[in-house]
Amino acid sequence: MAKSLRLLGLVPLLLASSAFANVIGPTTTSTPIPLTLTDWTHTLAFPKFNPALGTLTQIELNITGGLSTTITVTNNAASSSNGTAKTELALLVQDPSNLLFGNTIPYVTPPFPTTPLLDILSPAYAYNLAPGGFITSGTLTNTLSADNFYTASNILTAFTGSGNILLSAETLTGTVLANNGGNTIAGQVTTASATGTITYTYTPIPEPSALALMGIGGLAFWRRRKV
Repeated sequence: MAKSLRLLGLVPLLLASSAFANVIGPTTTSTPIPLTLTDWTHTLAFPKFNPALGTLTQIELNITGGLSTTITVTNNAASSSNGTAKTELALLVQDPSNLLFGNTIPYVTPPFPTTPLLDILSPAYAYNLAPGGFITSGTLTNTLSADNFYTASNILTAFTGSGNILLSAETLTGTVLANNGGNTIAGQVTTASATGTITYTYTPIPEPSALALMGIGGLAFWRRRKV
């Protein structure tokens, strides 16, 4: 009787251990994008989750974008002007089935989301221009990262299998101008970079030895009931 009770005690322990989640990553993309003149479209490749390991339950996608920009401000009026100018970089990372983001701006080619994954602003460049004057900033830089978590079944399925998942990375760049007086315009020349990591959380498949012990525990329980 005592031995049967000890074997039975193994069952909840094995069940508890088999429920623990395992983690793979963070794994860095194999195709990081260096500083490249915008606007561009490139691909970030990440290894898919191997379903032989178990059941995928969560994806953590971390994306980091960077910009390096030079801003030129011109006053076309006969009166002076002053203000600030910034470069704004929108970065989207999207899977082939457009599952990560939904709504897009239809008149932009390629279609761009109404809410970018990253919205990166350069430091503000302050200027004070005489009539007809212009000025160019030095190099302004900034980086930004975002963590994104996905548990929807259709997204988990898209990231499961063999080989790589290829995520399209796209940028749109513009200038934000806050001006007083004159007739002032601003332009920019910008390079942008992108990289990222992916982390998979999954429930592992129980090892055969654990399944066998669970079977022994079940037999012990049956024998205890028979006594």
